[in-house]
Amino acid sequence: MGRIRITRGTTAIRRRGALAASALAALLLAGCTAGSPEPGAAPAPTTASPSAEPADGLTDPLVIVTTPGTGEFIAEDVQPALHESGTGPATFEVPQPESTVGSLQFFVTCASGEYTVTMGGFYSSGCSPDTANSAAIPIPQRDAPLTVTVEVPEGVAFRIVAVPV
Repeated sequence: MGRIRITRGTTAIRRRGALAASALAALLLAGCTAGSPEPGAAPAPTTASPSAEPADGLTDPLVIVTTPGTGEFIAEDVQPALHESGTGPATFEVPQPESTVGSLQFFVTCASGEYTVTMGGFYSSGCSPDTANSAAIPIPQRDAPLTVTVEVPEGVAFRIVAVPV
């Protein structure tokens, strides 16, 4: 008669491995469905830092003006009076700069179409997602916060930076 080989130890290991694989699969499936919103549920709000890689595909104008070698380089440390992004059109209130500041230079990137920046005076140009078109607009008054309007087609993404000059 031949020898009987007992493999109880390896069977237990296989069972534990199978249980672990089953548990992992269950966790993965639960994770995939737990993050799915219920039908009709409002989406979770999201926020993004202007310096982060934008989901809108636009280059942040502040990166352009603070990067040596770019055509619009000002300095590596710029303190903007305005640094915003959104979809247009939009209006922003900017605190009154120091009295030695004569104008704000605006740098804009936008997805498509044309844009106009208004602050007393105005300027406009064609949109570019990776080149910051710019112009300086004189400070129109000194007795109140400044109102800056960015006009782009409805729903078009833009990024704007205003630097005191």
